[in-house]
Amino acid sequence: MKKISIIIALTYCILGMNAQNGTQPDSARVIVGSKVTLNISVLANDNLNASKNYVLQSVYKSTTSQSINLTMSGNIASYQDPQQTSSTDTFFYIAKDLNSGSFDTNYVVIRKSDLPKDLYPGDANKDHICNYLDVLNIGATYSKTGFVREGIFLTSNWEPLRAYDWTSTASTIVSNDKFSDANGDGRIDSAGDVGTIYQNYALENALPSPQYSPTGGETFTITSSDTFYIGASAISYPINVSLGSPSAIKKAYGIAFSIFFDTSVIKTNNIKVRFNNWFVSSSQNLIFSKENRGKSSLDVVMVRKNGQNSDAGGPLGIIDVVIEDILGLVGPRNMNIDIRNIALVDSALNFIPVTKPAPKNIIVTRSSSSIKSIQDKKIGYQLPPNKLIIEMANFSVESITISDMMGKIVYQYDHAKPMQHIEISTENWSKGVYFLHADDQMIKLQINE
Repeated sequence: MKKISIIIALTYCILGMNAQNGTQPDSARVIVGSKVTLNISVLANDNLNASKNYVLQSVYKSTTSQSINLTMSGNIASYQDPQQTSSTDTFFYIAKDLNSGSFDTNYVVIRKSDLPKDLYPGDANKDHICNYLDVLNIGATYSKTGFVREGIFLTSNWEPLRAYDWTSTASTIVSNDKFSDANGDGRIDSAGDVGTIYQNYALENALPSPQYSPTGGETFTITSSDTFYIGASAISYPINVSLGSPSAIKKAYGIAFSIFFDTSVIKTNNIKVRFNNWFVSSSQNLIFSKENRGKSSLDVVMVRKNGQNSDAGGPLGIIDVVIEDILGLVGPRNMNIDIRNIALVDSALNFIPVTKPAPKNIIVTRSSSSIKSIQDKKIGYQLPPNKLIIEMANFSVESITISDMMGKIVYQYDHAKPMQHIEISTENWSKGVYFLHADDQMIKLQINE
């Protein structure tokens, strides 16, 4: 510091001016190793004084901070620390007051934060793996803001990063909101942060330690037809999922689970989930699904974004599966749909007990007649022995009527729901032609058995 004082004193002698002490010391902080460039307006506070009009003349490194990069442009001093040390940096500057013509000198102290490398982008709940459970944390902290990650740490790549702490949450899983800011832009949202989870999905940084809801409480149920008939064309089959009775679950905020299935029957890109309005209190929800190819499962999440719990329960959603023609299938094949790894949480991310469902066993077999799937119409149908199966995947049909050649109605169903799967016994029908009317669509049926 003595050497710096001599340099400044000599500078003043050359200028023929005396320091007026009109400027104030400034400070800033930087994360060790971030290599960030700080643009510091060192005169901003001083020029708030109406009698002062400072302009920056020059900047100087201190004897203890010679390795830093220091430049100036206008009244902005640009500082970069490539040293990756925790020692405090200081630099000096000379300013001129245009009102009085006097010169002044002062200093800026750069405080360094030697933070741990404890953040992996996408691991919002700190269980050492990036997956669907992290979306629950994003929903619980949605729209919160904090520090933008600094320098080389502003990345979504899966690597250990340093970041300033945000405010703590009431979460029992993780106590710092900075982990939910997966892409580091200073705001927790679905675009960047959920996108980072997709990017780093299933990556690990240690032995994973995921947590799920304990057993108990309301029960999951899986319902569908016991038999799926396949033919030459692909067709969609609905599987209904429920959790509890309506409003039975108190103070819920989000639900996450994995759907396991047989990839020899269902391709990973042929299974989707459509959630219902499961929460009693209506609000915009964050919906997430991702195929976990290594585990033959689809991971799904529905979580609220407003920070408020809601009662919930009843029909949770519909799993749509498309089964394509299975080459070499001779006899019936058993297939299980199983739901595991369930996490039902409140807004503080406390787990709510859930009873896991028994796997749903479904028989997949060839139809004795080809599947009549009419893609540009409202419905498709199948005619296995002694049965008529009507599929309305992705369509809404108001009414269905089936009549014989004499106009006698043999079946009528009003107000069919979207994704309705109807099975009708034809065992007692006479052989012959029948007409299926679905709203303004008519299909001719030939019953031969």
